Amino acid sequence: MTAFSKYLNFVSMSAELIRPFEPEELLGGRNWAFFEGKLIFFDEASKQYLMAEIQEGKQYSFEDYMSLPEGAPFQLIEGELIFMAAPEIKHQRISRTIVYAIQTYLLKNNLGELLYSPVDVKLDEKTVVQPDIVFVSIKRSSIIDRLIHGAPDFVVEILSKGNVATDRKKKMKLYGTFGVTEYWIVNPMQENIEVYHNRMGIMFKTKTLDKTGTIHSKAIEGFSLKVSEIFP
Repeated sequence: MTAFSKYLNFVSMSAELIRPFEPEELLGGRNWAFFEGKLIFFDEASKQYLMAEIQEGKQYSFEDYMSLPEGAPFQLIEGELIFMAAPEIKHQRISRTIVYAIQTYLLKNNLGELLYSPVDVKLDEKTVVQPDIVFVSIKRSSIIDRLIHGAPDFVVEILSKGNVATDRKKKMKLYGTFGVTEYWIVNPMQENIEVYHNRMGIMFKTKTLDKTGTIHSKAIEGFSLKVSEIFP
């Protein structure tokens, strides 16, 4: 093959591999894309594409968090922006089952409001979390506005491989400090649920239940759930 023939082959291949593109293609139908520590998004106010570089270890504020595009996969935990991977299908199924069970009960018993991710819970100026499921009692309904201002009565977090340390340590400590009454950690890998109750600002485990057990909620009066309904 002559040098000219090789050049023609390269030009032909390049025409197939290299082409112009629009920034929207990076977003994949969403309003943001995140890779290599950089968040790219379209800003409606300025009508332009912007880039935010999320730096590990840097302290961010509530205002910084709120400036991110809607749906951006981050939580603000003690000033640090923590990336959240998209939940797996099993995670979604578990969440749906728990939400359905609690919501069915609440339709018959007007005790408060049930909300589920993505929902912002602002604990203070340095912490905004997005629990999988939250319940706010009717007597505390005033904390619900555009987001939840303060600790819900009840929180459920469903573990996935990337969030075990966050849910078991950082968020558990925060939920205790800010006054969450009851905290469930659902473990899809071991198919069990750990139940924690708040005592003087610290979350204490009261029990771990497998498929043979039934949970009787402290925060949602009269509500109970068989673990076998979550892990059939």
